[in-house]
Amino acid sequence: MAYRTVTAVILAAIGGGTIGAVEINQTLYGEALVEGIFPDNYIHDGQLPDKTSTGGDFFRDSTSDFWLRAKLGAKIKIEDRVETNISLVFDAAYPERIRFSGDDSEEIALNDANVLLRRLLFEDLHLRAGRQAISWNLRRGHGAMLHDSRANNPNVTSWDGVRLHYNYDNFTFSPYYFNLNAARDRRLEGFSSTQGEANSNNSLTGIHVDWQPEGTGDGRLFITASISQERNPLIETKTIGASDVFADELWNYYGGFEWEINEEWTLWGEGTFQDGQLNDGREMKGFAYSAGVEWDVGGVNNAIVGLQYDFKSGDNDTSEGDYENFVAPWEGVSDTMIVEHERYGELSELFVGNLSAIKAKAEYKFDTLSPARPFHLKFVWGYYMIDKPVNGTDDQFGNEFDLSVTWQYNKFTSLGLFGAIFLPEQGYQDQATAVYNYTDKIDDDPITLMGLNVNVTF
Repeated sequence: MAYRTVTAVILAAIGGGTIGAVEINQTLYGEALVEGIFPDNYIHDGQLPDKTSTGGDFFRDSTSDFWLRAKLGAKIKIEDRVETNISLVFDAAYPERIRFSGDDSEEIALNDANVLLRRLLFEDLHLRAGRQAISWNLRRGHGAMLHDSRANNPNVTSWDGVRLHYNYDNFTFSPYYFNLNAARDRRLEGFSSTQGEANSNNSLTGIHVDWQPEGTGDGRLFITASISQERNPLIETKTIGASDVFADELWNYYGGFEWEINEEWTLWGEGTFQDGQLNDGREMKGFAYSAGVEWDVGGVNNAIVGLQYDFKSGDNDTSEGDYENFVAPWEGVSDTMIVEHERYGELSELFVGNLSAIKAKAEYKFDTLSPARPFHLKFVWGYYMIDKPVNGTDDQFGNEFDLSVTWQYNKFTSLGLFGAIFLPEQGYQDQATAVYNYTDKIDDDPITLMGLNVNVTF
């Protein structure tokens, strides 16, 4: 949606609402996040050879030493019918090396510009139009498997589009349309090839449905499902010197559930089947699923322990037959920092899909020990396997261990300290060497990450 259209919608809503308005509420809000990554030994620093086989420097998975993000926004609410939301974000990175460039970057951008119209036509129908943040997650906070507007970590973490919200009995229906051109073009920045397809319309259309039971108690089952179509999605950008891969269309058929067996145990699962066509005419057939169990230990200080399994289909030869890799360019920030996190390493980008993982999690909440300033301790272990390795390569990708501490100093300020270590195995060495086009094989030295952030909101 163009800025001109967004502005017109907002002004029209404000103008129409003030004609008979009785009450206007204004809210100013802001957020500042300062994050530092400790130098000397982080993502691929000193781990990769200095040059590619074609002679150029290439540090795809390096991360910034210092990052600053500040957001300032305003909400205006007219009675209980119209609400506008506009925010600007200042985003600055001061890296030693980041992807293809070591230059500092500073940018001020429009992050949100949308209007919410409540009770449109009838009581339970609401409409939000304009630039807005999108993320569909399971209730207990698992990362969005398919669609998350923060997924490529741009300065702007929202998408341009329109979304309806309709409640009927225990069901919630959310049809939507988003134009993803700006977000996708940012994913292409710095990559070696840009084709005409990059300028074609990249759109996402679909409907999301949630069902939740009435009341409280044991045995409650929550169900979610969606059907979506993305036009002209970017599929692959990882291979140096080769053309980017696009699809004409990609259909996603998604379903998920959470079953609260009792106060202590919860089972959950989600899965997606894909059907589509690449721009060379080949069919796309991929699937993915994730399932797990969580135990809420209870007691004076609340501990939660979980175990899960993730799977994303792969294809050991993407040049022939159907394209079987699971494609999720907008998946949300996920469980581990080095292999999966959108901001840090995201070594999973060495593939399109093609990974499975066993994960164990443990979180301890020290809420009663210090009620005024609670802190949480979280540990995650993930063991990763390649679904379909290329001939001659190994299927063992590696182990990752993460530890993080968050401290809520007051209701406005939180601090976080985090660290991670990834222990590569043969499959990672094979894949990274091939993708980065190195003449010398990448070694198996551990990859580490440590960082500190301070987040202030008002």
